[in-house]
Amino acid sequence: MIRFARASSIVRKMIEEGESDDRIRLYTAGSKFRRIAGNPGLSDEQVLKIAELLDEVSPKGVFKEFNGQLRKMKARR
Repeated sequence: MIRFARASSIVRKMIEEGESDDRIRLYTAGSKFRRIAGNPGLSDEQVLKIAELLDEVSPKGVFKEFNGQLRKMKARR
């Protein structure tokens, strides 16, 4: 997700426009999960549920490293 966010012009625009971390995380996770699942119709609620389930099985948490990188990206703007 970090690599995707760094390369995404949409994420850059979201940061420039002051979008919340939650919205940026949802966009990034949604884009990646929809692509991996091959299901562009996944709803935001389904994306959030997937992230929640992954957090339960991952000791580091799905977004821990991503959150740090997002803070760095925002600091650079």
